[in-house]
This record gives sequence, C-alpha cells and structure tokens, in this order.
Amino acid sequence: MKTFKGTKGEWGLTYKSIDGIPHAHTYTVNCFHTGTVQIKKGVAKIFAGHTKEGEANAKLIASAPELLNALKNVLEGFKLAINDNGLKGFNNFIQEGNEAIEKATE
Repeated sequence: MKTFKGTKGEWGLTYKSIDGIPHAHTYTVNCFHTGTVQIKKGVAKIFAGHTKEGEANAKLIASAPELLNALKNVLEGFKLAINDNGLKGFNNFIQEGNEAIEKATE
C-alpha cells in the first residue's frame, strides 16, 4: 500500500480574522514537527467568511492524515475478516477504500 507523500507531522488548525474586512477570516492548516525544536509548516490556507461551512472545510482538511490512517486500519480489519470468516460482502468496501487511498497518495 502506498504511503502518504504529504507533509509529515501532526496537523492542526489556526484561525485569524483579516484586518479591515468585516466577516473575512482565514483558517490555516499547519503541521507541527516535534523534536528538539518545534517547527510549524503551513500546509493549506482556507479563506472563508464567518461561516460554519468554511470552518468545517478547514477541519476536514486538517484531519486528512488521521482519516487516511483510519481508513487503512479499517481496510486491514476487513481483509482479516474475509480471510478468517470468508465474508466476501466486504470486497466492494475494500475496493472503494483502496481507490480512495490510491487517489490520496498518488
């Protein structure tokens, strides 16, 4: 299975108002590398008005590495269930998950 080629580390989210523009905000997805020195690296910037939709989009992007890992773990569980119990009904789910992982890691 391919590995994630994006920015390694723990992703987090910061919020900032844009000075002088009412109801204009940015959400920045940052990656925090830990070690002897903490390094913050920008991953994405989402410009949004003061809306729940903009915040939700930013949170989804910030959680992408965790979602990818969770999907990989679920697929491994499905594969074990098929091997142990012959549950062929999971094959479509596995294929769909593999395609999503391929898209995210190509």
